[in-house]
Amino acid sequence: MENLTAIELDPTNVAVAVEGIYAELPYLLGVVQWEQISTEFEDTQLQLKSSQDEVRKMRLAAKLVGLLAPHEAARRRLQEALQALDVRRATLLAVAELAEQVGHETAVAAALRQAASQPNRGETRLVIVSAGGTQAKSIKLGNLRLDYGAAAEFAAGVLAMIHSIVSDETPLLLAAGALLLLRGLEKMTTVGLSEREATVFWGCAQASDEEKMAKENKILWHANRERARVGLKPLTVSELKNALFNLAQLRCVQRNPELDGIWQIREHYLK
Repeated sequence: MENLTAIELDPTNVAVAVEGIYAELPYLLGVVQWEQISTEFEDTQLQLKSSQDEVRKMRLAAKLVGLLAPHEAARRRLQEALQALDVRRATLLAVAELAEQVGHETAVAAALRQAASQPNRGETRLVIVSAGGTQAKSIKLGNLRLDYGAAAEFAAGVLAMIHSIVSDETPLLLAAGALLLLRGLEKMTTVGLSEREATVFWGCAQASDEEKMAKENKILWHANRERARVGLKPLTVSELKNALFNLAQLRCVQRNPELDGIWQIREHYLK
Protein backbone atom coordinates (compact mmCIF):
# COMPACT_ATOMS: atom_id res chain seq x y z
CA MET A 1 0.00 0.00 0.00
CA GLU A 2 1.38 3.35 -1.02
CA ASN A 3 2.06 6.25 1.34
CA LEU A 4 1.70 4.34 4.59
CA THR A 5 3.92 5.46 7.46
CA ALA A 6 5.63 3.28 10.04
CA ILE A 7 3.07 4.48 12.61
CA GLU A 8 0.19 3.40 10.39
CA LEU A 9 1.72 -0.04 9.81
CA ASP A 10 2.07 -0.70 13.52
CA PRO A 11 0.41 -4.12 14.14
CA THR A 12 -1.91 -2.65 16.77
CA ASN A 13 -3.08 0.02 14.34
CA VAL A 14 -3.64 -2.55 11.60
CA ALA A 15 -5.63 -4.78 13.96
CA VAL A 16 -7.83 -1.89 15.10
CA ALA A 17 -8.32 -0.52 11.58
CA VAL A 18 -9.19 -3.92 10.13
CA GLU A 19 -11.71 -4.55 12.88
CA GLY A 20 -13.26 -1.15 12.19
CA ILE A 21 -13.79 -1.80 8.47
CA TYR A 22 -14.49 -5.55 8.68
CA ALA A 23 -18.27 -5.28 8.15
CA GLU A 24 -17.67 -3.30 4.93
CA LEU A 25 -15.29 -5.78 3.30
CA PRO A 26 -17.90 -7.94 1.47
CA TYR A 27 -19.23 -4.76 -0.15
CA LEU A 28 -15.79 -3.29 -0.89
CA LEU A 29 -14.42 -6.48 -2.46
CA GLY A 30 -17.64 -7.91 -3.82
CA VAL A 31 -19.25 -10.99 -2.31
CA VAL A 32 -17.51 -13.48 -4.59
CA GLN A 33 -14.00 -12.11 -4.08
CA TRP A 34 -14.57 -11.72 -0.34
CA GLU A 35 -15.59 -15.37 -0.05
CA GLN A 36 -12.33 -16.34 -1.75
CA ILE A 37 -10.16 -14.71 0.94
CA SER A 38 -12.47 -14.44 3.97
CA THR A 39 -11.35 -17.64 5.72
CA GLU A 40 -7.65 -16.79 5.40
CA PHE A 41 -8.30 -13.17 6.31
CA GLU A 42 -10.31 -14.00 9.45
CA ASP A 43 -7.76 -16.61 10.57
CA THR A 44 -4.92 -14.09 10.17
CA GLN A 45 -6.94 -11.47 12.02
CA LEU A 46 -7.46 -13.82 14.99
CA GLN A 47 -3.78 -14.76 15.05
CA LEU A 48 -2.78 -11.10 15.11
CA LYS A 49 -5.09 -10.42 18.06
CA SER A 50 -3.72 -13.32 20.11
CA SER A 51 -0.01 -13.21 19.23
CA GLN A 52 2.50 -11.94 21.78
CA ASP A 53 5.48 -12.14 19.43
CA GLU A 54 6.26 -8.71 17.98
CA VAL A 55 8.01 -10.02 14.86
CA ARG A 56 5.16 -12.42 14.14
CA LYS A 57 2.63 -9.64 14.68
CA MET A 58 4.41 -7.50 12.09
CA ARG A 59 4.22 -10.35 9.57
CA LEU A 60 0.55 -10.99 10.29
CA ALA A 61 -0.28 -7.30 9.96
CA ALA A 62 1.57 -7.17 6.63
CA LYS A 63 -0.36 -10.23 5.47
CA LEU A 64 -3.72 -8.59 6.25
CA VAL A 65 -2.66 -5.48 4.33
CA GLY A 66 -1.45 -7.69 1.47
CA LEU A 67 -4.75 -9.56 1.23
CA LEU A 68 -6.61 -6.30 0.68
CA ALA A 69 -3.97 -4.64 -1.50
CA PRO A 70 -5.20 -6.01 -4.88
CA HIS A 71 -8.70 -4.62 -4.25
CA GLU A 72 -8.66 -0.85 -4.78
CA ALA A 73 -11.79 0.09 -2.80
CA ALA A 74 -10.76 -2.01 0.21
CA ARG A 75 -7.17 -0.81 -0.03
CA ARG A 76 -8.25 2.84 0.01
CA ARG A 77 -10.66 2.22 2.87
CA LEU A 78 -7.97 0.55 4.99
CA GLN A 79 -5.53 3.34 4.20
CA GLU A 80 -8.13 5.89 5.30
CA ALA A 81 -8.68 4.05 8.60
CA LEU A 82 -4.93 3.78 9.22
CA GLN A 83 -4.39 7.46 8.47
CA ALA A 84 -7.18 8.33 10.90
CA LEU A 85 -5.33 6.46 13.63
CA ASP A 86 -2.15 8.35 12.76
CA VAL A 87 -3.98 11.70 12.97
CA ARG A 88 -5.54 10.70 16.29
CA ARG A 89 -2.19 9.71 17.77
CA ALA A 90 -0.41 12.86 16.57
CA THR A 91 -3.21 15.06 17.91
CA LEU A 92 -3.21 13.51 21.38
CA LEU A 93 0.58 13.67 21.65
CA ALA A 94 0.65 17.32 20.60
CA VAL A 95 -2.08 18.22 23.12
CA ALA A 96 -0.09 16.36 25.80
CA GLU A 97 2.95 18.52 25.02
CA LEU A 98 0.84 21.66 25.17
CA ALA A 99 -0.65 20.57 28.51
CA GLU A 100 2.85 20.57 29.97
CA GLN A 101 3.58 24.01 28.48
CA VAL A 102 0.59 25.55 30.26
CA GLY A 103 1.58 24.13 33.62
CA HIS A 104 -0.69 21.10 33.81
CA GLU A 105 0.30 18.34 36.17
CA THR A 106 2.30 15.54 34.61
CA ALA A 107 -0.61 13.12 35.09
CA VAL A 108 -2.71 14.94 32.47
CA ALA A 109 0.02 14.76 29.83
CA ALA A 110 0.71 11.13 30.76
CA ALA A 111 -2.97 10.24 30.38
CA LEU A 112 -3.07 11.85 26.93
CA ARG A 113 0.04 9.95 25.86
CA GLN A 114 -1.44 6.73 27.21
CA ALA A 115 -4.62 7.34 25.19
CA ALA A 116 -2.49 7.95 22.09
CA SER A 117 -0.78 4.58 22.51
CA GLN A 118 -4.06 2.67 22.85
CA PRO A 119 -6.41 3.56 19.97
CA ASN A 120 -10.09 3.55 20.81
CA ARG A 121 -11.96 1.46 18.28
CA GLY A 122 -14.84 3.90 18.34
CA GLU A 123 -12.66 6.75 17.03
CA THR A 124 -10.91 5.15 14.06
CA ARG A 125 -13.39 5.65 11.27
CA LEU A 126 -13.62 8.68 9.06
CA VAL A 127 -17.33 8.46 8.41
CA ILE A 128 -18.50 9.27 4.90
CA VAL A 129 -21.96 10.82 5.01
CA SER A 130 -23.97 10.35 1.82
CA ALA A 131 -26.18 13.06 0.37
CA GLY A 132 -29.25 11.43 1.86
CA GLY A 133 -27.50 10.21 4.99
CA THR A 134 -27.51 11.29 8.59
CA GLN A 135 -26.65 14.89 9.40
CA ALA A 136 -23.01 15.27 10.40
CA LYS A 137 -22.35 15.95 14.07
CA SER A 138 -21.12 19.37 15.16
CA ILE A 139 -18.76 20.02 18.05
CA LYS A 140 -19.39 22.84 20.54
CA LEU A 141 -16.48 25.17 21.29
CA GLY A 142 -17.38 28.43 22.99
CA ASN A 143 -19.82 30.25 20.71
CA LEU A 144 -18.92 28.00 17.77
CA ARG A 145 -20.28 24.71 16.50
CA LEU A 146 -17.47 23.11 14.54
CA ASP A 147 -18.48 20.85 11.66
CA TYR A 148 -15.84 18.48 10.28
CA GLY A 149 -18.13 17.21 7.53
CA ALA A 150 -17.43 13.61 6.58
CA ALA A 151 -14.93 13.32 9.45
CA ALA A 152 -17.36 14.63 12.08
CA GLU A 153 -17.85 11.41 14.01
CA PHE A 154 -14.12 10.74 14.08
CA ALA A 155 -13.31 14.30 15.21
CA ALA A 156 -16.01 14.21 17.88
CA GLY A 157 -14.57 10.97 19.26
CA VAL A 158 -11.04 12.33 19.52
CA LEU A 159 -12.18 15.62 21.09
CA ALA A 160 -14.39 13.73 23.54
CA MET A 161 -11.32 11.74 24.60
CA ILE A 162 -9.33 14.96 25.13
CA HIS A 163 -12.19 16.54 27.08
CA SER A 164 -12.54 13.49 29.32
CA ILE A 165 -8.89 13.86 30.33
CA VAL A 166 -8.40 17.63 30.60
CA SER A 167 -11.92 18.47 31.90
CA ASP A 168 -13.54 21.89 31.54
CA GLU A 169 -10.72 23.68 33.36
CA THR A 170 -8.54 24.18 30.29
CA PRO A 171 -10.68 24.85 27.21
CA LEU A 172 -7.66 25.97 25.22
CA LEU A 173 -6.50 22.33 25.14
CA LEU A 174 -9.77 21.40 23.46
CA ALA A 175 -9.29 24.31 21.05
CA ALA A 176 -5.78 23.03 20.33
CA GLY A 177 -7.18 19.55 19.68
CA ALA A 178 -9.71 20.98 17.22
CA LEU A 179 -6.97 22.80 15.30
CA LEU A 180 -4.55 19.87 15.33
CA LEU A 181 -7.24 17.54 14.04
CA LEU A 182 -8.02 19.89 11.18
CA ARG A 183 -4.33 20.23 10.32
CA GLY A 184 -3.86 16.48 10.33
CA LEU A 185 -6.98 15.67 8.33
CA GLU A 186 -6.15 18.34 5.75
CA LYS A 187 -2.49 17.21 5.68
CA MET A 188 -1.33 20.79 6.29
CA THR A 189 1.53 19.90 8.63
CA THR A 190 3.63 22.91 7.59
CA VAL A 191 1.18 25.30 9.28
CA GLY A 192 2.62 26.25 12.68
CA LEU A 193 0.40 25.57 15.68
CA SER A 194 1.30 26.30 19.29
CA GLU A 195 -0.30 27.56 22.49
CA ARG A 196 -0.46 30.94 20.75
CA GLU A 197 -2.77 29.74 17.98
CA ALA A 198 -4.78 27.66 20.44
CA THR A 199 -5.49 30.62 22.72
CA VAL A 200 -6.29 32.90 19.76
CA PHE A 201 -8.70 30.32 18.37
CA TRP A 202 -10.33 30.08 21.80
CA GLY A 203 -10.50 33.87 21.79
CA CYS A 204 -12.24 33.72 18.40
CA ALA A 205 -14.74 31.21 19.79
CA GLN A 206 -15.54 33.51 22.70
CA ALA A 207 -15.56 36.80 20.77
CA SER A 208 -17.66 35.77 17.77
CA ASP A 209 -21.14 37.22 17.38
CA GLU A 210 -24.25 35.62 15.86
CA GLU A 211 -22.83 36.13 12.38
CA LYS A 212 -19.56 34.53 13.48
CA MET A 213 -17.68 37.80 13.15
CA ALA A 214 -15.12 38.92 15.72
CA LYS A 215 -13.11 42.10 16.24
CA GLU A 216 -9.38 41.75 16.75
CA ASN A 217 -9.43 43.68 20.03
CA LYS A 218 -12.09 41.34 21.46
CA ILE A 219 -10.25 38.25 20.24
CA LEU A 220 -7.08 39.53 21.93
CA TRP A 221 -8.94 40.30 25.16
CA HIS A 222 -10.46 36.81 25.42
CA ALA A 223 -7.22 35.12 24.36
CA ASN A 224 -5.16 36.98 26.95
CA ARG A 225 -7.72 36.37 29.69
CA GLU A 226 -7.39 32.64 29.11
CA ARG A 227 -3.61 32.89 28.89
CA ALA A 228 -3.47 34.73 32.21
CA ARG A 229 -5.65 32.05 33.77
CA VAL A 230 -3.18 29.30 32.82
CA GLY A 231 -0.03 31.30 33.55
CA LEU A 232 0.99 32.31 30.02
CA LYS A 233 2.31 35.74 29.05
CA PRO A 234 -0.17 38.01 27.24
CA LEU A 235 0.02 38.25 23.46
CA THR A 236 0.91 41.47 21.70
CA VAL A 237 -1.11 42.80 18.77
CA SER A 238 1.65 41.63 16.44
CA GLU A 239 1.56 38.11 17.89
CA LEU A 240 -2.21 38.08 17.55
CA LYS A 241 -1.98 38.97 13.86
CA ASN A 242 0.63 36.27 13.25
CA ALA A 243 -1.58 33.68 14.94
CA LEU A 244 -4.61 34.79 12.91
CA PHE A 245 -2.49 34.43 9.75
CA ASN A 246 -1.75 30.79 10.66
CA LEU A 247 -5.41 30.16 11.44
CA ALA A 248 -6.31 31.67 8.06
CA GLN A 249 -3.91 29.21 6.40
CA LEU A 250 -5.90 26.42 8.06
CA ARG A 251 -9.05 28.12 6.77
CA CYS A 252 -10.44 28.46 10.31
CA VAL A 253 -10.79 32.22 9.92
CA GLN A 254 -10.70 34.78 7.14
CA ARG A 255 -10.27 38.54 7.20
CA ASN A 256 -13.33 40.57 6.36
CA PRO A 257 -12.29 42.43 3.20
CA GLU A 258 -14.72 45.29 3.84
CA LEU A 259 -14.20 45.91 7.56
CA ASP A 260 -10.73 46.50 8.94
CA GLY A 261 -9.86 44.46 12.04
CA ILE A 262 -12.85 42.12 11.66
CA TRP A 263 -12.48 38.37 11.16
CA GLN A 264 -15.04 35.85 9.91
CA ILE A 265 -14.88 32.65 11.97
CA ARG A 266 -15.49 29.50 9.94
CA GLU A 267 -17.40 26.61 11.50
CA HIS A 268 -17.58 24.23 8.53
CA TYR A 269 -14.29 22.63 7.62
CA LEU A 270 -14.14 19.39 5.65
CA LYS A 271 -16.57 18.40 2.94
